Amino acid sequence: MLMLQNSPFNKPPPSLCGVSLRMWNGITACIHFLNAVTILSLTLNTGQDLIYKITASYADWAPTQDNPNTERTVITGERFSISKKDIQAHELSLAYLIFFFFMLSFLFQAVAGFFPQLYRFDELLSKGQHPLRFIEYSISAPLMLIAIALLCGVFDLYALIGIGVLCSVCQMFGLLAEYLAAIPKVKEKAGDEETALLKRIETQQETIDMYVWIAHIAGWICILGSWVPIFASFLVSNSQSETKAPEFVYAIVISMFIMFNLFGFNQLFELSGFYSHEQAEVTYIMLSLIAKTLLGWMIFANVLAPM
Repeated sequence: MLMLQNSPFNKPPPSLCGVSLRMWNGITACIHFLNAVTILSLTLNTGQDLIYKITASYADWAPTQDNPNTERTVITGERFSISKKDIQAHELSLAYLIFFFFMLSFLFQAVAGFFPQLYRFDELLSKGQHPLRFIEYSISAPLMLIAIALLCGVFDLYALIGIGVLCSVCQMFGLLAEYLAAIPKVKEKAGDEETALLKRIETQQETIDMYVWIAHIAGWICILGSWVPIFASFLVSNSQSETKAPEFVYAIVISMFIMFNLFGFNQLFELSGFYSHEQAEVTYIMLSLIAKTLLGWMIFANVLAPM
């Protein structure tokens, strides 16, 4: 249960179980670090890794007479024909994707938890803001989603870029919604020192609220859109393959789809006033820890360890 102590003169930082939320960021940062180091150590010691070959398609133009029709011919004209060809563009290590999203969470949450001189976590949270959280999500969440996409058979470079960019943009919309939603609260605390800018904000409050919800809804569209090629590839793979995907793949896809959407519902409840910024922050911290730990170890235990 979230315990908040209030004082009219000196309001202490919010806490959970007697530990400040800033320190909870530090504690979970240490857990992320242990996960990252353990995954890396096991990978290096056992050599258990899965390297995916990422392909990219391109249009091959050739004179029609020099390019006979094949199953890869897309268009045949009087002068030119176009065929689809593939190249190996990159390689991606599944183990290192897991390592990097753990490390990113460690680095960003360590800054929020252990370096108040660099990042004024308590002050920002009192205003309903924590921009560093969404900046970290904009990097780590796409890595998580790309790892899931690889498991579901998405090996196309352009599709993976689209999935990652949509996921990252979703986090930026979340940051924008949080920032805009905090503006009225800043205004309320300004009191007699309210500036001309804040007075104009008061007259435009309905417009600001509209922008908050536009940003939030746009974030939903981006994150759901990033899952479309993952589910499409997963369904096509299961319908065309002689053997269905193992049960752990179903577990990863379904559980991570739910976890990713819970982040959106958390902000929805916060923006709706269903619960406070502090309660939303506790939920963000725990969701991030649970989602990354589940994904990392489900992949390692079911994909990498059996190799």
